[in-house]
Amino acid sequence: MRLNNSMCYLRKVLIVDDDNYNLALIGNMLKNLGIAYDTAADGTIAKEMLIRNKYDLLLLDLQMPIVSGIDVASFLKKQHSKNTKIPIILCTTLKLDDVYVHSLKNDLIEDYLFKPFDEMILLESIQNVFDKKQLIYHEG
Repeated sequence: MRLNNSMCYLRKVLIVDDDNYNLALIGNMLKNLGIAYDTAADGTIAKEMLIRNKYDLLLLDLQMPIVSGIDVASFLKKQHSKNTKIPIILCTTLKLDDVYVHSLKNDLIEDYLFKPFDEMILLESIQNVFDKKQLIYHEG
């Protein structure tokens, strides 16, 4: 699998999930795609990492104890930092209501994936997000 040209500036991804298996699995998928990544095992750690480091994409679990994925996304979008405008792909095992998903996509996230997903689905989602980002950049 190869990255398309719209993703040429994808240097580092932050994966946030409270399940170590999911962190390792998604990390391995990104490694296979040649994408560098960091991991955070909860929303609190993710918020700290987003303040300190620069990322090009956030893969974010929805359901986490204490600080949820939505909380992290809201925090990020309200910050005036180097990561304010990074795209967010929400990852979940929940079957989300279409209206709720539409609302999320308009306000906080660029895409969502239902777990479990494979490397091809992850790549497709990332490419779609970066294709849209590139289109907005060129039109804006």
